[in-house]
Amino acid sequence: MTRPPKASRWQIAWQRPYPLSRGTAVELGHSLAITVFALLLIWLTRPFGLGHLPASLADRLILELSAVCLGSDALLRAALPALWGRRLEAGWTCGREMLRTVTEIGLLACAVLAWLHLRTSMTLGPRGWLLGIAVTALCAAGPIALRVLLTERQLRAAHQDELERAARHSADSAASDWPSTLAIEASDGQLALSFSAFRYAEAEQNYVNVVWHEQNRRHQRLLRMTLSELEQQLARYPVFRCHRSFLISLPAVTEARGNAQGYQLNLRELPETVPVARSRLTDFRAAWAPVSQAAPPPATDPPT
Repeated sequence: MTRPPKASRWQIAWQRPYPLSRGTAVELGHSLAITVFALLLIWLTRPFGLGHLPASLADRLILELSAVCLGSDALLRAALPALWGRRLEAGWTCGREMLRTVTEIGLLACAVLAWLHLRTSMTLGPRGWLLGIAVTALCAAGPIALRVLLTERQLRAAHQDELERAARHSADSAASDWPSTLAIEASDGQLALSFSAFRYAEAEQNYVNVVWHEQNRRHQRLLRMTLSELEQQLARYPVFRCHRSFLISLPAVTEARGNAQGYQLNLRELPETVPVARSRLTDFRAAWAPVSQAAPPPATDPPT
């Protein structure tokens, strides 16, 4: 029996999770950094015939090109997460971020050439346009790959450190007791189970999929209700809305692993993991630390 080929370090790095967006302020800072870099590069090299223009006209055009770069890049950085962020976030990787940024640089080069064509007498054929865009993107590929890998490593280390600090944090006001059973009321029926068996609930359109572990088996049931309605019904219990689509039992969390996108939670006796949205990271750390210290041991399943 032949073993599958071992993935190279580059392949592993290419597939590591990466945040599609790190917030408006960070993304605008990224756009500003690219604009400053482009401004210095154009100012020093004076490409596309800028060196043959009068100095005052060339300087004005360079400032205009910088404004075009800033506006175009800010639009690209904000548009993709706004339009497709929810669908793409979970599967976004370092490799995809590299491809996106190289494509972004190519589009910026296209915008710069279009502005020069509009404001000057410069004429470039299709071959000149393609060559200018391709050279710009290829020159940027190396620095982009290095920046993405270093950023991913920094974010992963920061999230892991936060988790370790949360695990060491002792609770001063932990609630160590809660009702032992829960009853869920939905429009299409009821579900009663031991809270120690409850693991998580996931929103699925107009339904909620409730998952629990009992009698050494994983169980699930689809209930017609919203996740917000379920969260309200379980307000007395140590549950947490870690994601817009997930509600978890905090005592069931056995491990939280950090990556560049945030946290992935391991739940007791389940093979799947549950994500924590970046906007909920701070609240999760505050909620999980006391419960992880005070959670009672799992109840044994009743004999059958």
